[in-house]
Amino acid sequence: MYIYISSLLRNRCLLAERDRIDWRRSKVQELSSKGHSQREIAQMLQVSNGTVNKDLFILRQQAKENIKRYIDERLPEEYEKCLVGINMIKQEACNSFSLLIVGDNENYN
Repeated sequence: MYIYISSLLRNRCLLAERDRIDWRRSKVQELSSKGHSQREIAQMLQVSNGTVNKDLFILRQQAKENIKRYIDERLPEEYEKCLVGINMIKQEACNSFSLLIVGDNENYN
């Protein structure tokens, strides 16, 4: 029983620590996007410059992974949709132009 309770407490502590880290990283990202320096962010959040530097490094890595995933998974589909849309617009333009020419020819006759 003691081991089970100890395990539960350890898991809760780990979850709480993970939540604090996630919150801090979101604040680091927010403050960085507002133009604050790493030193300013560290002072505002009362953490070391190294912690802010590490958080920014991890956030950059996550951004790279997100971009890679978007390029691999979503971009090809979006590209195809754009091509279909462009082809539809070209077809509609050709149809409209054809109607104009037919209309002009009827006016001359």
